[in-house]
Amino acid sequence: MTAELFYLGISWIFGTFFLLIGLVSLINAPLAGLSFILISLLILPPIRTFVYLKTNKELSAKIRARAIFILFTASVFFFWQSQERKAEEIAIQKAKEQAERVVLENQANIDYFNANSSQILSEAKIALESKDYRTVISLSSKYLTSGNNELAAIHAEAIAKLAEARAKLAEIQKAEERKRAETKAELAEIQKAEERRQIAEKEAAYRQSLQCWGDKFSITAASECKNHVERLAKYSYEWTDGIFEPKFSHFRWKNQEAGIITYIGDKIKFQNGFGAWQNYVYECDFDTNAKIPVSVKADPGRY
Repeated sequence: MTAELFYLGISWIFGTFFLLIGLVSLINAPLAGLSFILISLLILPPIRTFVYLKTNKELSAKIRARAIFILFTASVFFFWQSQERKAEEIAIQKAKEQAERVVLENQANIDYFNANSSQILSEAKIALESKDYRTVISLSSKYLTSGNNELAAIHAEAIAKLAEARAKLAEIQKAEERKRAETKAELAEIQKAEERRQIAEKEAAYRQSLQCWGDKFSITAASECKNHVERLAKYSYEWTDGIFEPKFSHFRWKNQEAGIITYIGDKIKFQNGFGAWQNYVYECDFDTNAKIPVSVKADPGRY
């Protein structure tokens, strides 16, 4: 009993709700309103009872649910379609009103020009002579609808002159940009030249010191001269330096002007034809400019 009363109350609430929406929607969206009213007829208990008494037939809940869903979908579609038409009508009305305003404004401008043509043409000519082309264009554009040939000629001349002035200004700006770029490039080149000069001066001063110049190329010289020293052995050779001990522990100038340094070491043993081992002092003349060994020699003994 309680469930039946609840179901009856829900039917009255939703039926009345859709009936009211349908009646209100009939004004702006008739098809949508009619769909909502049909939904209410499927829900309201009195209508369902009346149909049953007349036809002795009752729609199942499943059929009514499907019908309500279809009608609700149709009502939403019809309502959206109605709103679209309304929006389109409003847009057309606004466009019409705008066109009417433009016509009225153009007619007012034409009337004003016809009454004051001499003054307007005089102002346009003065502005043109003063090269105030924007003012000329603004003034003449307002009254072009008058069809005055002299005003149209002034307007066309102002547009042409303004375009010419803009082109000249653009060319001047491009020339200034090129000049700035050239100046920037020149300054960069001057800065690079100064940096190269400073590096050359430092290197020249650095080169005057045997210790500085020799230390700078000691690792490169050791790497490049090592194989050349090994090739001096007629038989086997054996390096006697430690892991952290340099193979070339001394150096002296061979030709300072040419940048050639003699690197000297005594950390190798050569085997003779009898199998005996002997310590040797080796020298490698190293060209610090080309970074290659020039000559290598070795003599028995220790340094």
